[in-house]
Amino acid sequence: MDRLVAVVEALRDHCPWTAALTHADLAEYLVEEAYEAVAEIESRDAAAWADVPARRADGAYPALAAELGDVLFLSLIHISETTRLRRISYA
Repeated sequence: MDRLVAVVEALRDHCPWTAALTHADLAEYLVEEAYEAVAEIESRDAAAWADVPARRADGAYPALAAELGDVLFLSLIHISETTRLRRISYA
């Protein structure tokens, strides 16, 4: 997790596009990625998710992990913005 936080901070420090993003700019992306994660979850019923070998075979876990990774990444950018505004910390 520390490495991911370091990547986010490096992007905020060295990438003008990422550095300029505000909470308002990021909101649309966060909602979109959250919907994609939910869609991935809802694409299979509870019994299908419980069938671990089948989920590995059809790529469900990697697909869900990718969507949740996007949500996490955007959440960390929001936290970075809030930290820069001195409102909260990563801790």
